[in-house]
Amino acid sequence: MKIDKFFTPQPVYDKNDTQLNVFYFNDLHGDVHRLGNLAKAHDSFERQSDASKLTVTSGDFLYGQNKKRNNLVLEILHKIKTDFVTLGNHEFDSGTDKLSNYLENASFETVCANIKLQENNNLKKRIKDKKLVKSSVCMKNGKRFGVIGVAPNNESISAKDKNNNATKALSTQETIDSINEEAKQLEEQGINKIILLSHMGYEADKKIAQETEGVDVIIGGHSHDEINGVGTHNLFQSKRNEPVIITQAGKNNHKVGFLDVVFNSEGILKTSQIKNRITNVVNWEKRQDVADLTKEKLGHNEKLAQVTNPYVPQSEAEEREQENPIADILTDAMLWASKGKADIALLNSGTLHGGFDEVVTTHDVVYNNLPYSDDILLVDIDEKTLVDMLDISAQSVYDNLAGSDLLQTSGMQYVVSRDGVQHIKLNNGRVIDPQNPSDKKVSLAVNRYLFQSDYTSELLEPVFEDAVIIGDLQNDLMNYMKKKQVLTIEKDDRIRVL
Repeated sequence: MKIDKFFTPQPVYDKNDTQLNVFYFNDLHGDVHRLGNLAKAHDSFERQSDASKLTVTSGDFLYGQNKKRNNLVLEILHKIKTDFVTLGNHEFDSGTDKLSNYLENASFETVCANIKLQENNNLKKRIKDKKLVKSSVCMKNGKRFGVIGVAPNNESISAKDKNNNATKALSTQETIDSINEEAKQLEEQGINKIILLSHMGYEADKKIAQETEGVDVIIGGHSHDEINGVGTHNLFQSKRNEPVIITQAGKNNHKVGFLDVVFNSEGILKTSQIKNRITNVVNWEKRQDVADLTKEKLGHNEKLAQVTNPYVPQSEAEEREQENPIADILTDAMLWASKGKADIALLNSGTLHGGFDEVVTTHDVVYNNLPYSDDILLVDIDEKTLVDMLDISAQSVYDNLAGSDLLQTSGMQYVVSRDGVQHIKLNNGRVIDPQNPSDKKVSLAVNRYLFQSDYTSELLEPVFEDAVIIGDLQNDLMNYMKKKQVLTIEKDDRIRVL
């Protein structure tokens, strides 16, 4: 299909039917590199379709605590006239005070039916001014549609909240009950075409589809799935045996989705007229005004280094569950920042995002590779603690645990298997026996997050008070790359996963 025809709607022959076209994306994660492409794609959507149209995003459009980035994303959402968003875990990265401020002047409505707010939570202001609602009704081409939203129900929301955990997400079953309650209220108003924006993840969305009544469409997020087409993987029957379509468009503003559905006169989806497709957002050239706005809002973008062999991990497994050559460079920078004081550097894989193109710039580092700036700490640990840290992070990968996060390193080589750590050798020649570690100390350069991680915080807690700040991840990586000038991206077998 030619890209200029991507958003062309299907024909509808029955005048009693209602067609809805949805432009959707999810888990934008504050991407600033392809916003111009997204806006251009949306222009095409607006031109090609005369049907009832919705523009939605199902959570994690904001990311981290960088105000420039988040304000720019919000401005682009306004420019493309986004109708509805729901909240993901990353909307809470800066806490509810800042989130409340971000939503205060939003041109879109935020729908979220499964969070509880304590009295001191500033998001209550957004409920009062109806910027934050459990569900909403919109009129498109004379037809009414209901929209409900739900946030993820794990601990990520309250854990990221800076307001004394003033936000709590409902359990999956409580969320399903809340969706059913909102859908019932919408149907009592005569609204029988209902869209759910979900940041619960694909597996939860399948459960929601089959255990709710009234929901017709689920635009998902959180699990970063690319759900293309229509089939048994995403077309389910609701509790009242009516069709429900689920879709999702990956992550990081790489993909955009187009859902074209037809409802009969009873508000039930016609399964023969559900069209769903996703494609690369870079198939559209950047809209120049958005590109100019990006430069204006983010400021000067300085070249840091030339890359001889560009590399971008092709999956989260490649990024987080094996040696990552991009992480090799970052941990080398951490060790360099210690000025010889650290024997080794350790970094959780999840701190680093994406890869390097032909040229690496300051915007790449700040807004893509290291969206969360973090302190580099120097601390002494014994050999047993080091072995335990490597072992528990590796086991999270083998056990496929949520948030699995292999420890990336510089200054040593290590080998792990299903049975644990098999070999450790420091670059200074020191060998550590994983089966019989001593109480000898190892000087470690580590990012602060490892003192908070579910996997390593307990191990590092006894030495936290002795830790000394020696650098900053973003600044030291940028300074290291300036010093190197030219980067070659290649693995050197410092980590082997058997």
